[in-house]
Amino acid sequence: MHAYGTRALQLDRRWSEAIRWMAALAAVLFWALFFALIEIGPAFTAASTASVERAPETPVFSDNVAHEVRLQSVSPGGEALELSARMTEDGGLIQRPVTWIVRDAAGEIVMRSNAPVAATLAMPGEYEVEAIYGAVRLKRPVSLPPGQKLSVVFTLNVGGIRVLPRVAGIGLPSTPPSFTTIYAASGSAAGKLVGVSEMPGEIIRVGSGAYRVESRFSPGNVLAIAEVTVKAGRMSAVEIDHPAGLAHLMLQPADERVSWTITDEMGDELPPVGGAVVDVVLKPGRYSVRAALGEKVLNRDFTITAGQSQDIVLGN
Repeated sequence: MHAYGTRALQLDRRWSEAIRWMAALAAVLFWALFFALIEIGPAFTAASTASVERAPETPVFSDNVAHEVRLQSVSPGGEALELSARMTEDGGLIQRPVTWIVRDAAGEIVMRSNAPVAATLAMPGEYEVEAIYGAVRLKRPVSLPPGQKLSVVFTLNVGGIRVLPRVAGIGLPSTPPSFTTIYAASGSAAGKLVGVSEMPGEIIRVGSGAYRVESRFSPGNVLAIAEVTVKAGRMSAVEIDHPAGLAHLMLQPADERVSWTITDEMGDELPPVGGAVVDVVLKPGRYSVRAALGEKVLNRDFTITAGQSQDIVLGN
């Protein structure tokens, strides 16, 4: 009986130790899963939000950038960095503003400039140069030796896109502003938003490559898409004709407090817009419009065809 009791006691101790180890392991797994969920949560939320909202314009750093380095001997204490850029390898220096940010080895900003050619005195050492020109961005490490002035000329391989949006048969409406978004269609940045413009004819500077151009008028429900290939040092003009019509909404007597809501034949509503006189660019089709002013509501059905400008007047 004494031997049996000893073996039983040893067995109980082993089970107790096993249970303690299992409890400790469970605790470790719990906290590991907890912190993993904390990390995953924001990313999942951001992805879900991006599916219903336009993705923000994000920095796209170019890999297709060359540079030229020159060294000039200077007295100790006169060490300096000089930065400039050109659009193409055989082009002249860019004379328009370039954003330059220089950080030291600790990540501290030692220079920030918007000059085409930027220069600063600097201690010998390692630095990171960031340059921004239009939608083209670069980051490059540079090393400043003692007793030297370091001049770096970056070749950005940048061109331009000039978008001219129009309503087919009408031209550029005088009231609804246009919105142009440009997405990279090639390279490591493919699919990313690289440029946004709200001014027709504005030149958007981008790196050489293929792009997808999306054009909208607001208010309206028309989207036009074009593909364009940009070459370094050249501007690509994109004329986009929207197959749409123009609804000129008017309230009589005029009252700026009125809110207009347009519904298409599928029952989809455009976001409400206010104002006694409103121009809306619409795809061809049948629509109904509702004008709400306090408790007073006016309705009317209408049809829009491509190239048509139509007055829609509501009132007593």
